[in-house]
Amino acid sequence: DLGRQIPVTDSTLFRMASISKSMTTLGFMKLVDQQLISLDTSISAVLGYNVSNPSFPLSKITPRMLLSHTSGIIDGSTYSDFLNATYNQNPMPNQSQLLTPSGSFYTSDQFVMEPPGTWFNYSNVNFIVVATLIEKVTGMRFDEFMRQEILVPMGISGSYNVNHIENLNNL
Repeated sequence: DLGRQIPVTDSTLFRMASISKSMTTLGFMKLVDQQLISLDTSISAVLGYNVSNPSFPLSKITPRMLLSHTSGIIDGSTYSDFLNATYNQNPMPNQSQLLTPSGSFYTSDQFVMEPPGTWFNYSNVNFIVVATLIEKVTGMRFDEFMRQEILVPMGISGSYNVNHIENLNNL
């Protein structure tokens, strides 16, 4: 932290960014191992609302597709607006507002023009959906689940929630 003249040390914590997708996958796969969810179930069945590619409305989207970036769901033109709203609106908008046609952040460019499961397109929103699936299956907030089930058992002092960081000067 140049502004505060705090040097990087062996106890400095860094924001994980996209490497968190691997950790999120680890958490999800724990639920698969416990047979609490299947990689091939329809995400609509778990979420409680229909998520479908408007060009392929009868093709189901599965967790396997989300985890491999082949769901067809992409970071469309309203993705940033949706993220900003989750930080700035109280209450924050439900994810369905991004993924369903009646949603205020929905656009058809939220999906590729290929059938689900057939086309790779790196997407951040896939892992927002995976985190929501974890919450639906466990009844826990995603950050708490990851902390309790993955990070603490591995001896990792980091967190998906900045409020769990003991010393923000190490961040």
